[in-house]
Amino acid sequence: KSKPPLFIRAVAWLPFLRYIPARAFGLGVQPEHVSLFIRDEGGRITHFVAVKQDVTERRRMEEGLRAANETLKTQLAEIEALQAKLRDQAIRDPLTGVLNRRYLTETLARETARARRDGRAYAVVILDLDHFKRVNDAYGHEAGDRVLVALADLLRAHTREGDVVCRYGGEEFVVLMPGSSAVSAGRL
Repeated sequence: KSKPPLFIRAVAWLPFLRYIPARAFGLGVQPEHVSLFIRDEGGRITHFVAVKQDVTERRRMEEGLRAANETLKTQLAEIEALQAKLRDQAIRDPLTGVLNRRYLTETLARETARARRDGRAYAVVILDLDHFKRVNDAYGHEAGDRVLVALADLLRAHTREGDVVCRYGGEEFVVLMPGSSAVSAGRL
């Protein structure tokens, strides 16, 4: 429980008073000191009023708030990292790691509008692995998955940085190539 302020009035200025330990005033370990100096017409200090009070509880609460704030900052950073991870999971194919159909739909609309506005071309390459079901039937789904991952890696390795490689469906991939013509896209 906090003690009430202790008021001290001295007839003369006592500069050493500020060095007296708080315990001398019967206060706690963390005092707060406020002084008001009273001057005469000549500007000399003739009196002063000092207020000291125990602020231990307030400091403890402030420290608790600082610790809670740091905890909240850490939790907020974790939440933001999880949100970024969730956003990434929402637009990536979990097997191949390339972007998914949802991302392609959003990006295709944006790139179409940009191409019209800027008068630039873009190419769309659609790849479908013919007879892919035979691979799964003959060698199993794990082998089929390895083929899809290998194709996704190959597409990423042979496209430009701004190109968008997406898995459209089971064995279908789409590469959106902004600023490319059909001729340059054909070299993919």
